[in-house]
Amino acid sequence: MLYTIDELILSALSKNSQDLNEMRDYLNDYGYNLNLGEIDTRIKTLEDEKVIAGCTISIDINKVKQRLMRVVLVTFRSSQHLTTRMKVLKKFSDDAPFVLFSGRTRGGYDWITILLSSSTENADEE
Repeated sequence: MLYTIDELILSALSKNSQDLNEMRDYLNDYGYNLNLGEIDTRIKTLEDEKVIAGCTISIDINKVKQRLMRVVLVTFRSSQHLTTRMKVLKKFSDDAPFVLFSGRTRGGYDWITILLSSSTENADEE
């Protein structure tokens, strides 16, 4: 069951307010006086209850020394090995330092991976 405070926290998170001090100020505007630990605990509870299923980030590419970004879109063919292939892809994505983001999608593609590389040659190898 979501309480109003949790809905406000979700609203703040959806507006890219990841800073707990900003969130505390936002909640204060609605009459909730929580300390940073209490806010963090409520966010962790929302994650544990799977209300928050994941987070996304926005990166200023101008501040990243690796300049080449590639987006890889994948469509899988159905086979008896599909589940295994997806597990291998997930493990590869989790372990690879050049993978910025990787995950399942909805719509025309099944998987998206965003890679950052220092050069075209490096990107081609990856």
